[in-house]
Amino acid sequence: MDAATVFIAWAAGCLLWQVGIGRRRRLVFGATWVIRAFALVLALLAVGSAVVGTWVTARDVAAAMFLGISVVAMAWSLVEHRAFRLQTAGRPGVAGGREDAPTPVADRLDLVSAVVGVFAVVAGALDAGGPTGLALARWLVGTAAFGGVTFTMVFGHRLLAKPYLGREPLESATTALLVTWPFEIVVMLLPTGMASVLTGVVDDGYAGILGWMWAMCAVSTGALVVVARVILADRDHSKPASATGMLYLAGLTGFGAILISRAVLSG
Repeated sequence: MDAATVFIAWAAGCLLWQVGIGRRRRLVFGATWVIRAFALVLALLAVGSAVVGTWVTARDVAAAMFLGISVVAMAWSLVEHRAFRLQTAGRPGVAGGREDAPTPVADRLDLVSAVVGVFAVVAGALDAGGPTGLALARWLVGTAAFGGVTFTMVFGHRLLAKPYLGREPLESATTALLVTWPFEIVVMLLPTGMASVLTGVVDDGYAGILGWMWAMCAVSTGALVVVARVILADRDHSKPASATGMLYLAGLTGFGAILISRAVLSG
């Protein structure tokens, strides 16, 4: 479990979900700038980890490209937001100070960053060793899982502060996470995987405790996302707050499941 691969997978996953949900549900500046900033910081950590740790040329050059494009996307989104505010300032019925500016150029740059990030993840997976197909499956599904739990947490939090963003993107993201999460469990159970840890074939170094912690985190994450989606199905305007609470917990257990499994199996 190389830190640089973890960080770039996390960053790429965040932008993949932002791009994917944004294609179906219009995401505006108030919903996107936090994810962009978070992905940028993760990319910086990925490059830094590669410099001080093990340098993998294909992965780390792609991570550096991801970082550069993310900086441009962030800067461009700020420019587009400022231009929108100036155009709408004083216009009747339009709150120019609101964070509702569309950022089309920055959105396209997000897609480019996400593609470059996935390439970096593939390069990191190939460098990790082991069966190639299984390594690719685990890291690509892990990228999606990282992005899903992060996007739902962050967008849910932004929705509490900015209700005008609308609950539809959160509903779409939660539904997509429900579909994604079982794949994360399955690919980590495949041999040699967490099933071997649970049966004692692979020693986790803690008498099997880490294996059962992973199992509890994996099951809890799925259950919490199901509860969040059921809550969001209720059209009561107060429900997104309750759903976001469930998604916070799902995020914590989800990160636990993703990281514990990879840490145990990398040993």
